Amino acid sequence: MIGQPYTVVMAPTGEVVKVDGLSKLAEKMFSNMPADPMSAGMFDGLKASLSDDSMRSLLSQSFAQAPNRALKIGESWNADIVQNNPMLGGTITSVKMTLKAVAGEDPKRVATIGIDSAVKQDPAKPASPNPMGMTLQLSTGTGDGEQTFDLSAGRLVRSVVNMNLPMSMSGQAPDGTPMNLSTLVKGTTTTELIQ
Repeated sequence: MIGQPYTVVMAPTGEVVKVDGLSKLAEKMFSNMPADPMSAGMFDGLKASLSDDSMRSLLSQSFAQAPNRALKIGESWNADIVQNNPMLGGTITSVKMTLKAVAGEDPKRVATIGIDSAVKQDPAKPASPNPMGMTLQLSTGTGDGEQTFDLSAGRLVRSVVNMNLPMSMSGQAPDGTPMNLSTLVKGTTTTELIQ
């Protein structure tokens, strides 16, 4: 994936409108994998997770979506982001954004936005068992971060978002014994404008 281009189109409010090129990149990556029936389902799930539409939903969680109105320092607003994940089913990310500061003068005015989020599975869209017969369950995940937005140019300068996702997987081993696994996935997504 290193050095491979893709396009993310954002509205002036920070909404991710379109992602283009990741589906082709995923297809290219996974076309070189050896054919193995045992891992085919896992690779199909990963490929679906890297699709343009899935990544649009995922990136939407990483960028503050400002309301289309003036804001005061310290003012907060909320957004819910609904995503369909091939492994988890439906998820709902509730994001609280707060305008922390505005600094500088035109043409160098920047806003700092704090981000707090919670991620849960949508009970109306449960996960299906994956091809290995395992079911993935997401406990409530949490996230925080900060964004710097160039108000004069109308574009994102930098975004750092940390996520903690506690998950469990259950199913049966090949010999029929029950399997239960628990994990905590921690991730940091940093997006930065390179001049």
